[in-house]
Amino acid sequence: MEWIEWGVNNGVDHTLLGWCKDNPQLFHSFEDIKDPEQNPYIYHPKQQRTAFVTPRSLEAASDWLKGRDGVDDQTMTALLMGTIGERGAMDLMAFVKLADQLPSLYSI
Repeated sequence: MEWIEWGVNNGVDHTLLGWCKDNPQLFHSFEDIKDPEQNPYIYHPKQQRTAFVTPRSLEAASDWLKGRDGVDDQTMTALLMGTIGERGAMDLMAFVKLADQLPSLYSI
């Protein structure tokens, strides 16, 4: 919740904040995880991941999401894979697609 509060105060994309709120395992430490498959989002020294979720990579992912109007879903997914890792990108894009289908507060 501390990072989410920071994100609200620093202009992080609201959809990303919602995904982070629903997935607290994004902020777990590898020291608490014996098997890297238990948390495919984070860095783990027992498994080579070229990209993974960190507070810094989440902020970078927010920057990509803010410009998603000019990018197709396939390109956005690729950008996110290089920023927060394959599993994080796939799950975040599923969340984004669902969030984009929800009616706005104005329409309700």
